[in-house]
Amino acid sequence: FFFKQKTAYEIPKRDWSSDVCSSDLLLGKIADVRSVEPLMERLRKDKDTGVKELALKALGLIGDARPMELYIEAIPIRPLRVFAMEALAKIKDVETLRPYQDLFERLKTDRDGLVAYNAGMIVDKLAALAMQAEVQAEQSEEGGGAET
Repeated sequence: FFFKQKTAYEIPKRDWSSDVCSSDLLLGKIADVRSVEPLMERLRKDKDTGVKELALKALGLIGDARPMELYIEAIPIRPLRVFAMEALAKIKDVETLRPYQDLFERLKTDRDGLVAYNAGMIVDKLAALAMQAEVQAEQSEEGGGAET
C-alpha cells in the first residue's frame, strides 16, 4: 500500500499529523521556501510541542528571516529554546539579527551549552559583518580620496 505524505503548503487548514511534520522537515532539508508561511502558522497556533519542534527545525534548515520573531518568542520555552537558537543561528540574512544583539550577548553565558554556543555564533557573525562594513568604508574613503 502506497501512501503519499502531504506537505504543509498542501494542507494549510487541516490538522497536522506526524507524517505531515516529517514531510515538512524534509522540505526544510531541501530548503523549500513554499513551506515557510505554513510552518510559521503551525508554530504560532499548534499546541503540540512536538509539532513546534519540527516546525522550528524545518524553518531553521531553510534559513529564512521571516519567522525571526517567532524564534525569539520560543527562546523562553524550555523544550523549544535550543531549536529556536539553532534556527536563529542559521538565518542567512545575518544583519536582520542585529536588533537582538544584546539578547544574544546575554545568552552567550546561558547554562544550556547549545543555547550559549548558538548565541556566540550569532554574536561572532554580527561582529564579522560590522568589521567587514568598517573595512569597506575605509576602502571607499581611500579610493575616493585618491581620485580628488
